[in-house]
Amino acid sequence: MRESTVERVLQKSIKQQGGWCLKFVSPGTAGVPDRICLLPGRVLAFVELKAPGKHVRDGSLQEFWGRELQRLGFRWYEVSTTEEARRLAADLGSASREITGAKPPKPGKEVSRNG
Repeated sequence: MRESTVERVLQKSIKQQGGWCLKFVSPGTAGVPDRICLLPGRVLAFVELKAPGKHVRDGSLQEFWGRELQRLGFRWYEVSTTEEARRLAADLGSASREITGAKPPKPGKEVSRNG
C-alpha cells in the first residue's frame, strides 16, 4: 500500500465527518505536515502521512515541526495505515460533535457542506 492510499482514505473519512482535509504547502518551509484537517467547532489537526511501515525519522524536520506544533497547542498526528486514518477521522469527528452538539453522520453517507 502506498502513502497516497492512506491519504485518500483520510480525506474521504474527514469529509464523511463534515470537515475538510486540505493539502498543506508552505513554500520556503520544509518538513511541514502533509495535511490540515478542519472540522466544525474549530477542531483542527495537522497530519503527517507515511506509507505503512514508515515513520518520521528522529532528528528530521518533520519531527521538529510535529514537536513545535504540539508545543504551540495544536494537534499533530503521524498516520501510516488506512485504519489509523479512519480512527483519527472518527476521533476528530467525535471531538467536533462534542463541541457543536451535532449528530453523528450516518454510516456510508457523506455530510453535506451546503447550508
